[in-house]
Amino acid sequence: PLLGMRIKIVLAVFLALLLRSASAQTELVVNGGFESNTAAPWQFSQTVPGANVLNDPAHAHSGSSYLSMGNTGNADQSVYQTLTIPSNAVLASLVFFFNVPSGDASDTLYVVIANTNQVTLTNVAVISGALAPDPVYHFAGFDMKPYLGQTVEIRFRLITGSFSTFRIDDVSLVSATAADFPTNDNFTNRIILPATNSIT
Repeated sequence: PLLGMRIKIVLAVFLALLLRSASAQTELVVNGGFESNTAAPWQFSQTVPGANVLNDPAHAHSGSSYLSMGNTGNADQSVYQTLTIPSNAVLASLVFFFNVPSGDASDTLYVVIANTNQVTLTNVAVISGALAPDPVYHFAGFDMKPYLGQTVEIRFRLITGSFSTFRIDDVSLVSATAADFPTNDNFTNRIILPATNSIT
């Protein structure tokens, strides 16, 4: 299972890089860097308050703000956004950055893809508080092609046993259609190098 997860992550990273090499793509997440004056359109659901957007450039992955979850014990917190992945997309990739400055093995962050009825379709990541103390941001990426043409919910759900803190930043779900990639010109614009018999 661990090897399979690693293969999926490697493939997702490859897809993310391929998407960003396309001449055009569509960013589906709004306010993924949490840089707006409000957290909208992210929605919050929490049994114990503690999840919030902080303006703290020293601890953001980029920009000045990030999503901070936990900051309390014995809590069940969710932060989520609903979006639609185009049916004509040929590639779609979810990426985000996270770190765990405090926590222990009793704290778990689930990154969930759910439908519009908030029924979980899959857990794309399970991140343990046992990583703490780890202030370095880590990259995570996942292939979203199984959800082409669907309206889904990207949900970060944290269940805490101890007083913990999880940081999340730069959430992105990018899709691309065939038209977004450069047309193959069959090397029409190639440069032919002169032949030489010597090697230096």
